[in-house]
Amino acid sequence: MADRIPAVAIAIPSLIIFLVLMPGIVTAGLVPRFKVSPKANKQLRDFFKDRAWDTVGQATIPGDGDGGGSNNDGQTRAPATTFNTYVISLYVGRPPQIVYGSLDVGSELVWVPCSFCEDRTNTACDQQAKQEGFYLMSSSESFVGQTCGGTNCLNFLPNDARRCDGIGRCAYVYTYGGANGKKTSGTLSMDEFTFGSTKINVSFGCGFPDQVDFRGQPGVIGLNRGRFSLVTQLQLGRFSYYFAPEDRAGDSVFRFAEDAVPQTSRPSYTRFLTTGAAASRYPLLYIVGLAGVRVGGKSLSFSGGSDGDGSIDAFLSTSVPVTYLEKTAYGLLKQELTNTVGFAIGSSVLGLDMCYTDGKVFPDMALVFAGGAVMQLQPRNYLYRDASTGLECLTILPSPDHLIQTGTHMIYDIEGSRLGFESFDQPSNRASSASAAASPQIPTAAAIACSVWCVVASMFL
Repeated sequence: MADRIPAVAIAIPSLIIFLVLMPGIVTAGLVPRFKVSPKANKQLRDFFKDRAWDTVGQATIPGDGDGGGSNNDGQTRAPATTFNTYVISLYVGRPPQIVYGSLDVGSELVWVPCSFCEDRTNTACDQQAKQEGFYLMSSSESFVGQTCGGTNCLNFLPNDARRCDGIGRCAYVYTYGGANGKKTSGTLSMDEFTFGSTKINVSFGCGFPDQVDFRGQPGVIGLNRGRFSLVTQLQLGRFSYYFAPEDRAGDSVFRFAEDAVPQTSRPSYTRFLTTGAAASRYPLLYIVGLAGVRVGGKSLSFSGGSDGDGSIDAFLSTSVPVTYLEKTAYGLLKQELTNTVGFAIGSSVLGLDMCYTDGKVFPDMALVFAGGAVMQLQPRNYLYRDASTGLECLTILPSPDHLIQTGTHMIYDIEGSRLGFESFDQPSNRASSASAAASPQIPTAAAIACSVWCVVASMFL
């Protein structure tokens, strides 16, 4: 295993997020600054929308949705209006090539779309591959294809899923979601990843260029607990991210290792669950206990978790696009919102079914985790304004996107086995128009631009 990767911090401005490493601005052991190339990626967003339905397949999907929002003029009280994905760029190979992948804390495999030019002197082939965003394995002096009998192939694939391509390389098919999930296929490979002045050999998937579900898309950077995730291969003790509200997208930040620490004096923590039914069923996911939800001044307590502590199990994701509630818990929340706001008047073409006309006043909401940690929610975290209907719709149910943690710094303390979070927002003021709270200045060793879509979602089992 390679030496522990040095601390990485990535600041994020702008509306989409391609992070492009800028060579030459390197301090020993640190990652250079990133430059963002904004790019909308509807196909990838659509893929993750589909994946939400696939992943929830074996869980109980409530029949209705919940909704919450605000009609205050202040920006902190406004619903979200934008969805995008977080795509990071990395340097791979020798000499380094820039590759792109969407950040995903729920999956293990790191993979990028690959191509091969048999004639190394064919500059047209090389240029076309780069224009289309492919990693060109034939141009890397350090590229190593993993064989079927190699240790990595044996560890990554069970016996019944192991296959060889025509020249004995380890071929895989990786599925996102349940049985009907999207698939990516390729060959398991290894190459040199460059992080500033640090070079580390990383096992990753070379995705076939003609795969159906990901044609024309960047890859995926898996960050879960699996041995082949980037987190495990780099031996990261922690990582964190802050996805800023859309009016301050430039404040977003992604951090690795020693830089992934609280930025305020008031972080809250809840422990990761490593035992119980959910942890046993999904051992590679980051699972926490959700004890309840506060709606206005009323606390709604949940039950049914693995630990018998009055909480329900939830796992975190940066790709599953909504918050799903277990049916009974969902019913409690929906009833309280109906009592407070009134009955929903319609649904959204996006799949959100608890929608209201603009002007409704919604109560403050908060998530209460096992151990008492409380995450205050702003309307942008759980409310989306559907431009096609003009309605404001709740995103806590089977819906196409997730906003539950915008404005919150999420800290995955893997060594401490706990999830930390802290808000950079000021408390809302219902009596007056609340101005957007300025987030603190966060010192960073790397700068990135990114979008506001990829908020963390929770899947409740």
